[in-house]
Amino acid sequence: EVILIRSDADGTPDTEFRFENDGNAFADGAWTGSGADFAEYFESTDGTLTERHLACRDTANDLGVKRCAAGDRNVVGVISSSPGFVGNNIVGAEGSLEGNSNFRLVGLVGQIETYATAADGPIAIGDAVTTSSSVNGYAGKANGPSFIVGRALQPLSSGSGVIKVLVQPMWFAGDLLGTDNGTASLLTDVQIAAFEKLHQTITGL
Repeated sequence: EVILIRSDADGTPDTEFRFENDGNAFADGAWTGSGADFAEYFESTDGTLTERHLACRDTANDLGVKRCAAGDRNVVGVISSSPGFVGNNIVGAEGSLEGNSNFRLVGLVGQIETYATAADGPIAIGDAVTTSSSVNGYAGKANGPSFIVGRALQPLSSGSGVIKVLVQPMWFAGDLLGTDNGTASLLTDVQIAAFEKLHQTITGL
């Protein structure tokens, strides 16, 4: 070990914290900080992608992200302004990617301040939010099935602004599913392309 902290505050002498010479750290308790999300560094050549913008996969750049275009559902997360944990710092303890113009810190899970617009409808607390249909890099209310960035933690009744979003990118079924006493049910007709093709094949025999 490089750093070792021991204590008998609870009546039993034991190790509370240690850093090892390979860079790994261990603690008996929680790691606590003022940040609120888990973020990782992604490569980016998009100079318009800044804090609070939605980040989408850049299909022209392996492992890269770009500012989400209006309606782009390839959302990865939100550019974090105050992460609690940072991963994928590929330079390790020798330095930091912070400030490197070729990388962006994308918040993947947690409470993150996010640019949003009510152009797709007023956003209420708990609403599913996805990429705006009209404003690049902004979140908007998800209307119908879609891949979403998460759930709104604050409302936005009109215009545009910054709200906190519980970022959890996932598929959102919209109004397709409902629940009654714990039982899920379809609320609208669903057409399954594979079954339709099979039906056409059989009836065509």
